Amino acid sequence: MSTTIIIIYVILAACLVLPIYLFNKNSKNNTSKAHKAHLLEIKNHNLELKDQEEWHNLIIGIDTNQNKLLYSKTTMNTNDTTVISLSEIKHCKIVKSVRPINRKGKKENILEKLALEFVYSKNNLPNILLEFYDVNGDFREDFEMKRAEKWAGKVNTQLAALSKSTMVA
Repeated sequence: MSTTIIIIYVILAACLVLPIYLFNKNSKNNTSKAHKAHLLEIKNHNLELKDQEEWHNLIIGIDTNQNKLLYSKTTMNTNDTTVISLSEIKHCKIVKSVRPINRKGKKENILEKLALEFVYSKNNLPNILLEFYDVNGDFREDFEMKRAEKWAGKVNTQLAALSKSTMVA
């Protein structure tokens, strides 16, 4: 092979590999920034999360000592954090929105929105929605339904334990 063909192959290989490398590097930097922002939020709210989960740009966790739940969503320019005092919550439930479609003659439901709804014990306070998935913002689902089910279960278990401890006291 001539030197010209080798140079062309090297340039083509670089053109294929370089964008993938840069995309992965940028993605890792964004994940690292989100992780640092989440750690800062935990520290700022003086929480010790015994149980937590972090994925994409979200973190959710429970501080069982203070009976508080932290939810934080980091985007390019903002960090939206919600801290919920579980002692004020009656229950937690999953709220989802689906859109039916026909695909190859079969009816399917496409998930459009998924959130956890926290219902206060006092009826005069509005419910809080913590978004797990929104088709307009997230282009791919990553087991969000399983996560929402898991966290609704964990929160309701913590609420039941909290309810028992207040009955005993």
